[in-house]
Amino acid sequence: MKYKDIRDLFFPPVCPICDKVLSFDRIEKGICMSCIKKDFFIKGNICMSCGKRISGAEEYCSDCMKMKHVFEKNRGLFVYDRDVKK
Repeated sequence: MKYKDIRDLFFPPVCPICDKVLSFDRIEKGICMSCIKKDFFIKGNICMSCGKRISGAEEYCSDCMKMKHVFEKNRGLFVYDRDVKK
């Protein structure tokens, strides 16, 4: 038994979105099955600079067209609303 396995017995890994304890088959993925099925992930057209969802065929969102950021490129995983805010 590895140290990580012992640690997981006392402090089991949880889903970062809903705080449910992850089953052993989900530990590697890091997110529970119910949250994977929800529409949390940013998909579709995204800004080439900040990674926000955009509509249409633009390359950059309105914020990035107005202002230069200190970073070259950013990419978010989740849409920051509903359960992700919690």
